[in-house]
Amino acid sequence: MKDFLGREVKVGDTVAFAQTGYRDLLTGNVTKLSPKTALINVTGRKDWAGRPGQTRRESSHMVLIESKA
Repeated sequence: MKDFLGREVKVGDTVAFAQTGYRDLLTGNVTKLSPKTALINVTGRKDWAGRPGQTRRESSHMVLIESKA
């Protein structure tokens, strides 16, 4: 899968993405890839049960920050 800038994104990579409904950017680690979306564990966010926050983003809605490989 490629990010907004056309760089290859793999599981374990760190990406930046816009928070839904807001103008700020969040970072997270890619945990799973599908043909159209990536599942991302959001850095520093937890859900109501204390689990790491997760979100799905299309490849055009994220930018690679750091590649694990």
